[in-house]
Amino acid sequence: MGQDKKAVALLRLARRLASSAHGLTLDEMAAEFGYDRRTADRYRSDVEAIFPQLIAVQDGQEKRFHIPGGLDSFFQTPTAEELLELTKTIEELKKKGINGKARARCLEDLKDKVCAAMKKTMIKVAPDLDVLMQSEMIAVRAGGRRLDDPDTLKLIRQAILSMKALRFAYLKGSKPGEARTVTPYGVIFDHSAWLVAVEIGQNNIKTYRLDEMRSVETLKEEAARPDDFNLGDYVAESFGLFHGEQHDVVLQLLPGALDQDGQLRWQFHPNQNVEYLPDGQGAIVRFRASGMQELRWHLYTWGNNVEIVAPESQRLTMVTELTIARDRHDSVPRYLQKK
Repeated sequence: MGQDKKAVALLRLARRLASSAHGLTLDEMAAEFGYDRRTADRYRSDVEAIFPQLIAVQDGQEKRFHIPGGLDSFFQTPTAEELLELTKTIEELKKKGINGKARARCLEDLKDKVCAAMKKTMIKVAPDLDVLMQSEMIAVRAGGRRLDDPDTLKLIRQAILSMKALRFAYLKGSKPGEARTVTPYGVIFDHSAWLVAVEIGQNNIKTYRLDEMRSVETLKEEAARPDDFNLGDYVAESFGLFHGEQHDVVLQLLPGALDQDGQLRWQFHPNQNVEYLPDGQGAIVRFRASGMQELRWHLYTWGNNVEIVAPESQRLTMVTELTIARDRHDSVPRYLQKK
């Protein structure tokens, strides 16, 4: 690693050790920054040489390393690139309807606080930031945007932080308009925002679209999600948003789906396994998930570059759907036939 890159890596690690409330173990450093444990320990030692205030606290059989008191402002000054990414994220969220604007407002407040804290340094960074902002643009994504109430998201967050139950009237589902009292587990964002929750007295995890929730209120009733629930693991169980029966999925990506080096530059699922076939025949992708309808919808965008190997039921369903679409579009549209 070049000296410049190593200096950046050490500064990133120092910032992380200073910002972490409980510190990091060597294994956590290695996982977060992509090092092996030996490299993480060497970098920790280098950081300690630069910042002797670094302390080690015994936590069971592990040690947690932390820089108390934070770092001097000189080491904490954001770069133009970092502020650019924050600004781009804000602009992207603003295009995602009312809910996106609510999240953008939180980040704008954060950006204002950061820039205010930078004081004179901002004068040097601002011109570079302006140039980069004029050089990069976020494309408008196809499709509609749901208009979520920003206050709904705020109330959900308050309920999660205070570990309280949430009540709302839900306009969808088997009983439209009926009040639901739930334990909120988290929120998933795609084209809209979805509350992940369990109704009080039940066990099944369900999702509720925020734009279909009305009269949302946080109750005094205690309602904490289980300690063993992990939102990331829950999301990974499905190809898309909706959960159901799990399937072992096997896809063959033909050569046209790979890059010029014969590598797959696409992640279908966080837990996917990729096997490259000999003689440039493409690659096999395997993962286990639910959400087969969303998977089929996505595979349509790949044209002739992907084949469903398993489950066979999904391959046959895709053939049926394509046949129906072909038959529908083979003839002149009915609207034009009336003229």
